[in-house]
Amino acid sequence: MKNRLADRMLARVAIVFLMVCSCGCGDSPQSIRDHEGLFGGPVGISTVRNATSVMAFRLPPASTPHDSLDEYEMIAGPIEVPDATASDLKDLILSPSVYGWEYVKACGEPEYGVRFQFQHMEEDVDVLVCFKCDHVGVYRNGLWVSGEDCDDARDDLLGIVKPLFPNDPSIQSLE
Repeated sequence: MKNRLADRMLARVAIVFLMVCSCGCGDSPQSIRDHEGLFGGPVGISTVRNATSVMAFRLPPASTPHDSLDEYEMIAGPIEVPDATASDLKDLILSPSVYGWEYVKACGEPEYGVRFQFQHMEEDVDVLVCFKCDHVGVYRNGLWVSGEDCDDARDDLLGIVKPLFPNDPSIQSLE
């Protein structure tokens, strides 16, 4: 009888422990999969993290999503992103916590205004930013991969973008 009671207690403790561990801090397995998918998998994430070249471009107003980067016009750039800024940008966009995995907005189609290009060896990852609806579109090697809302990154992205385009009235007017 004592052994059965002890076994039950041990089983309950184990269940509570597993529940606490699965609900604890950090990224859930789903958000990790979503995050990897956003960048085209681990290679895309590695390309951003290890990029040896980070460039910024300005897109014309109302640049709606396309399947290929070749379909976009660039009105400014490439502008080399300084190393310290590039490091901050990498940390920001690689942080799963800035993306809206749990919600969907009804803002219509994104209108991308800025493009960041991350190059590492033979790989490119481009992140296009819409400041109208706080959304990013991600391309890997020139082709559309995915997109996600990034409301929590807006202020930091603006802090990165404004100094890169100091003479652009549209960018400077963003709040």
